[in-house]
Amino acid sequence: MCQGDILQIHFALANYSTEDINVTANLWFSSDPNWDTGDKVSPTAQTFSVDAAHSKHKFYGFEVPVLDVGKLYPIVRVTATTPSGVTVKDSIPLRGQVTSPTLCFHV
Repeated sequence: MCQGDILQIHFALANYSTEDINVTANLWFSSDPNWDTGDKVSPTAQTFSVDAAHSKHKFYGFEVPVLDVGKLYPIVRVTATTPSGVTVKDSIPLRGQVTSPTLCFHV
């Protein structure tokens, strides 16, 4: 994966709350399977809503940022907010890894 490429991902999100939620999803690239603030974030953010006590499957494309060379773990980081102002954040590690090569060529 090189800067500017689009990584297509699929993930599911369940809302166990009694309130609807508005969600912002970001894709991060990590050297390990755990998210932390030192990971690299895609410049793309996706927003959607999930009704109370429901779930959604989402399919999105995220632009790849400048990455360190090597194998990286893609992690979806979601921020969900209810109308009453409660905010919850969570990480969803995706299956597999992506590889950032030493050199990238765009035609």
